[in-house]
Amino acid sequence: MLRIEGVDPMVGACRRREVGSADRRRGSRYACDVGISCRDGQRSFRGRILDVSPGGARLWFSERVRQGLPVDLAAGSAERLTGKVVWLRRSGEGFEGGVRFEEPGAGFHRTAGQAGLLSERPVRARRQTERVVARLPVRILELEQGLSGTGFTSDLSLGGARVCTEVRLQTGDRVVLRIGPLEHLAPVALTGRVLEARLRPSRGRGDWICRIEFQHLSPHVALMVASILGHLRRQESRPSLERR
Repeated sequence: MLRIEGVDPMVGACRRREVGSADRRRGSRYACDVGISCRDGQRSFRGRILDVSPGGARLWFSERVRQGLPVDLAAGSAERLTGKVVWLRRSGEGFEGGVRFEEPGAGFHRTAGQAGLLSERPVRARRQTERVVARLPVRILELEQGLSGTGFTSDLSLGGARVCTEVRLQTGDRVVLRIGPLEHLAPVALTGRVLEARLRPSRGRGDWICRIEFQHLSPHVALMVASILGHLRRQESRPSLERR
């Protein structure tokens, strides 16, 4: 039995997407970045909840767990969520796995709410995926080990960015991405999580190409990102207007 406790919200959560009608019974999926303590028999190790829905959750573990392992998630005095590990793959220095819950019922929202996994503010997936191709200078800070450095974006949206950087990042790393200032626009600091990281050898040094998902954007920060995107779109259209 894998017991998950010591739930510690680090970034917060947001509504990730509304599922289709075929999976409506599973409800909405919430993206989050929540630290957990895991115990499997005599073993104790670290983990993170990456996203969650009434049907299950995606987690990261610092140690390997076996498929089919029963799971028990507790948060305060709320009803426990039980399930089992249905898939597992290596991710960075640990393992990413999927857990399927057993009949969570109404207890899901109470338990997940007490664990800090849910947010009342929905994020519109369509707006998140409207990416603008842009090479913008950025500064990156990795939050756990304190690694920092510079880089540039190759595209940007309200939901995230693709970044080339000298910082050696790994899948699952929590980062702060600082963009700007750009002309009359103020700089903005965005907290997120690395969804994918790969090495691209370039000019005798290693550049890391990373896909970063922004998390827990306040309305003010989201408006600042929208202003940057609007500025970039105007820059894209300017040459065609000048030719007229």
